[in-house]
Amino acid sequence: MDRIKADWEMAEFTKALQEYLVESRKDTGTAINEKAVRVAFTASKNMPSAIEVKAQISTDHPKGSSIWHAIATGKTKFGITKFGSAVRGQGNKKIADQIYASRVRHAGYSRSLFLKLASDLGGKVRAVKKVASIDNAKGKKANEGGKKDFMAAVLQILGVDQEHGGKLDRAIASALTTETADMRKYIEAKIAKRAQAHSGRR
Repeated sequence: MDRIKADWEMAEFTKALQEYLVESRKDTGTAINEKAVRVAFTASKNMPSAIEVKAQISTDHPKGSSIWHAIATGKTKFGITKFGSAVRGQGNKKIADQIYASRVRHAGYSRSLFLKLASDLGGKVRAVKKVASIDNAKGKKANEGGKKDFMAAVLQILGVDQEHGGKLDRAIASALTTETADMRKYIEAKIAKRAQAHSGRR
């Protein structure tokens, strides 16, 4: 349902964007890139922050929890970790601690994925160095000032598992809803202003 929801919201966003382009009279490529940046920033806010993730980890699975030792054996759905694997109960504490430290260190990574997209699309991101190291998220700007029958900005995230992907889909769907509503508000204001101007004529 997450993917379907995101696709539906994308369709609604596209309809609103077409009307927005008419009312704003902006260059198509420029407007698309501006809205893509806004969607990426809004989606990032829909993902948990590093502080929230760390708090959740420390509450649900604190250091020393059996989950980290289980992962350290390499016999879970996560498979062998980059730290290697150990036989359950035979000195896997070192690897378990490394896995825990890695999860805490990368807390807020989901939010950073969208910030990387925003940066690629021309948005001003504070943590430039942090997002620059992310290689599985890439944004591609639409051509600006050019005349083409089809223009699009590309927001791409690769290499995430199904559960994580669902969370990203929900964040995108919510962001598209927010930005669609924003464009609708702009369009309605423009129409109302034009109607008011015409009502005064005789």
